[in-house]
Amino acid sequence: MSLPCVHRGPTDKVPITSHHSQFIQIQICISFILQGNGLTYNTNRWCYPPHLERKNMLPFITSATQGNLLHLSLPVSSKESYHLLADDEDSRHAPRLSLVRRFAGVYLTACLAIIFAQTVTIVLLLSQKSTPGPYLYFPAEEAVQYEIKTFTFGISNDISPYQGSPSPEVDHLWEELYSVGFQRIPKSDAARLPNKTAPIPGDPEGFYITELDVFHQLHCLNFIRKALHPNYYPAQRLGTPENNLHVSHCVDSIRQSLMCSADISTVVWQWDAAQQNNTFQGEIAHKCRNFGMIQDWARERAIPSHYDSSIHIEDNLRIPIYHSDGSSYFS
Repeated sequence: MSLPCVHRGPTDKVPITSHHSQFIQIQICISFILQGNGLTYNTNRWCYPPHLERKNMLPFITSATQGNLLHLSLPVSSKESYHLLADDEDSRHAPRLSLVRRFAGVYLTACLAIIFAQTVTIVLLLSQKSTPGPYLYFPAEEAVQYEIKTFTFGISNDISPYQGSPSPEVDHLWEELYSVGFQRIPKSDAARLPNKTAPIPGDPEGFYITELDVFHQLHCLNFIRKALHPNYYPAQRLGTPENNLHVSHCVDSIRQSLMCSADISTVVWQWDAAQQNNTFQGEIAHKCRNFGMIQDWARERAIPSHYDSSIHIEDNLRIPIYHSDGSSYFS
């Protein structure tokens, strides 16, 4: 028995895409299912509901068969005769239908296996595109969430509080950014790090010491800020070998961090009617990691007491040590 279907017009052409190919495979599977139940389905026809626009529509089959519709429309006496005829017809075709059903089940299983394999492959390819490149484990990645933030340009009317003249209030703002202490992590996390770290002396759970690099970079930036105001911060005055080396280290550390993260947020130029010129606009949207959540993660894992770096503890962790050229060796 054939299923009712609306034919496509000769000029209604639909381009075949990778998505269509999967639907065609599903159509073939449907055809075998229907054949196994004594029905036929023409996979070369495109079926559409008559009340919908057919352009760019995908194929589907109707839910009612001609036999079901005929059965519903017959009176009771006719239905009984209809069943007798149907039973007689089924008895003549029983061996053929049994064989078809058997092969239809095998073919359906094969079809579903192929479709499943294709789906898994597509998902894996998409996941590789979303997370390209090598992977390094960092415990704080569980705290990473993204948000949209618009930067202030800090030149005219959008001066941030971190740009204020030296004062105890400004110092407090800066120190609050990175004064979260060192973090302690379990040995299981330390074993997954790309570089080896030391156990914490006297830690009751045998935890290891770490620090998030963002806090080191912020400390460095604050040191440079203070060096710009030597009269207010004489301890950071340039001219001594120690301070010169410290600032030089901080500048290059921040350079490496900026080049590593390589923020690709796009700066724009916009028309300034007052200047009659297209001007650089620094107040643009950025996709940022939520800094507050990373701070919270670090504070929750802060070492509660003083860390004595003069004590060495032997441990059995073997972790690759990375060189600047990307090569590594096991410690």
